Amino acid sequence: MIAIQYYTSMDSKTIYRERTFYGIHEVTEQYLDDAAQQRIVKIHVIHHGTTIHGIQYLEPDLELQPLGYYHFNGPCGMIMDTIKAMRPEGARIGIMGLGSGAIAAHGRAQDSITFFEIDPAVEAIARDPELFTFLDKAPADIEVRLGDGRKLIEESEEAGEAKFDLLHADAFSSDSIPTHLLTVEAINLYFDRLTDDGMVVLHISNRYLDLAPLVYELAMNTTGIPPIILEESAVPEEERMYHFPSIWMVLVKDPNTGIRIAERAIDQAQLANPDVTDPEELYKLSMGGVYIPRDEDRVRVWTDDYSNIISLIKWR
Repeated sequence: MIAIQYYTSMDSKTIYRERTFYGIHEVTEQYLDDAAQQRIVKIHVIHHGTTIHGIQYLEPDLELQPLGYYHFNGPCGMIMDTIKAMRPEGARIGIMGLGSGAIAAHGRAQDSITFFEIDPAVEAIARDPELFTFLDKAPADIEVRLGDGRKLIEESEEAGEAKFDLLHADAFSSDSIPTHLLTVEAINLYFDRLTDDGMVVLHISNRYLDLAPLVYELAMNTTGIPPIILEESAVPEEERMYHFPSIWMVLVKDPNTGIRIAERAIDQAQLANPDVTDPEELYKLSMGGVYIPRDEDRVRVWTDDYSNIISLIKWR
């Protein structure tokens, strides 16, 4: 969450603030000297406590270019591009956690995106056209369902709804995470609701917790296939005000789906570094690939009866 220091250094004003059972939601308006656009632009930023959950340009020609963790050239864009290439006719996507609705900007007219959001205030913010317009302007067929994400996904199965091509949990960036979304039982539910070549995506950027070893154990205790990790850490300095470093992990039923994502990471590294031909060097330059933790980083897998936050704390 390095991005917070960049934003607090800029002039900003609070245009919305509300306290709910789940915490304080605040939207700020800021002016950004955007090097990429070569102009001063206005942005809105949604905060939950000290965590940023979405940013949007207010300029009409830029409003569907997502920022923060969700920009087109980062791990989120790579994952969404992969599923869109796999489903040219349209993908069914489920997302736990709404924020500003920025991920909707990745959708096409033929895609269906369902957000699962526990806090009604967040939906109200995302739907207020004076604050954010992703849900209104994105071309995909978008639905927001209120309630606990895991419970709502379970209910979608009971209702006999079509399976998802991608299920994404975006609820782990704050200092208090919903542990029930990261258990063996939860992951098995997600896989039950996936198509055979679908993917479970976990956005695990967190200042305090290293969730990667846990996600590895969850993958190995469900499908037995090691997860893919995509990490964008070297964001160019001129982009850091609007492109955040982030870590994403992808769990799959079918190893070929993981291979597709890893190959796309290598392809992007090749495009960015056309003079590099050595495969090992390209892998180092790419956003990632298969994740296997060191022995000393291994943790006990979480279940509905057991979780241990202490084992994941970044002590250094």
